[in-house]
Amino acid sequence: MKIMKKFISILIATVMLLLSVGIVSAAETGEEINLTRLNGNYFTAGSADPAYDASKAFDGVSSLDSRWATPANTDDEWLQVTFIDKVTVTAFQIDECKDWGSALDFEIQALIDGAWATVYEGTEIINEKITLSEPVDTTDIRLFVNAHSNGVFGTTIYEMVVFGYAEERTLLTKEHNFTATASTFEGEPYAASAAFDGVVGSLPNCESRWAAVANDVNSWVEVTFDQEVSLSSFNIIECTVWANVESYNIQVFQNGEYVTVHTGEKINGAVKLDQVYTTTKIKFNCLSIAEGRYPAITLYEIQYFGPTQSEITPPAGGDQPGENENPIPNPPTGDMNYVILVLVAVAVVTAYGVSKKRMTNI
Repeated sequence: MKIMKKFISILIATVMLLLSVGIVSAAETGEEINLTRLNGNYFTAGSADPAYDASKAFDGVSSLDSRWATPANTDDEWLQVTFIDKVTVTAFQIDECKDWGSALDFEIQALIDGAWATVYEGTEIINEKITLSEPVDTTDIRLFVNAHSNGVFGTTIYEMVVFGYAEERTLLTKEHNFTATASTFEGEPYAASAAFDGVVGSLPNCESRWAAVANDVNSWVEVTFDQEVSLSSFNIIECTVWANVESYNIQVFQNGEYVTVHTGEKINGAVKLDQVYTTTKIKFNCLSIAEGRYPAITLYEIQYFGPTQSEITPPAGGDQPGENENPIPNPPTGDMNYVILVLVAVAVVTAYGVSKKRMTNI
């Protein structure tokens, strides 16, 4: 019995040590938030009425004027949110507009290891928070409607909320003073500043946007901050009513010149850069636009983000090894929690067996 008591004491001490070094996952220690309001989210749908696009189901407004609606006679209806970073999803809540029918068979799906997996199934959408049977780590969540009571009108959703845990990114133009300039713009309502005002326009109004003048094919828009900022990712929301970008790049101003940090083809969701860049100026350049359309582009919003806590390099002198020193290993996280606890459990069971055997032999 003394041996068993000793090992129980060791187990308790070990668990306390693991907790003290922070191996508990973010889902256990963080605060559950509305993930659909994170900076840099990208909203899409299998189809949408032009006046009721996917983003309107994630804007925090539940009304007939602000909802996602599919066109008539649409099959395989889905509504999706894509996150910049992997998040932990724990629950969801959907407010469905049932004026023209309702969903009869639906799924909540998560993108896991490159494939869609069903994490919840239902036969009726109720406007209540529903907790998943277990948390899901993913970058994409979608509502998939298999059947609707009115096949003619299709699905329409006032609002969809996804709950869980994630690291939040700072919107640089919200946290710092800045000025915005552009190569050209179609009058004051569509000046460069309209692309950084925090208002994402959409049909039918399209009022808050930067619009280059006709034939300014290689247009650009630049933001200058009043101090150095750290850029780690960005999100561009394009208005494609009249034209669309075919290729572009993002540049930062360093050591007296512009340096290209990303080149892309078409605009499709948020982009994480390969590293964090320190700068006072960030510039978007349109390199080419789609042929056969209006010869100038317009952007609803450009969002530049700072790094998450995990992307920030620890300061020198903390856990960084100095000369002739060995690095201090990081505490285990994620799945290592389970590995360690399993090993501890095995040790306890083994100790119990040994102590029991010894007592039997006495």
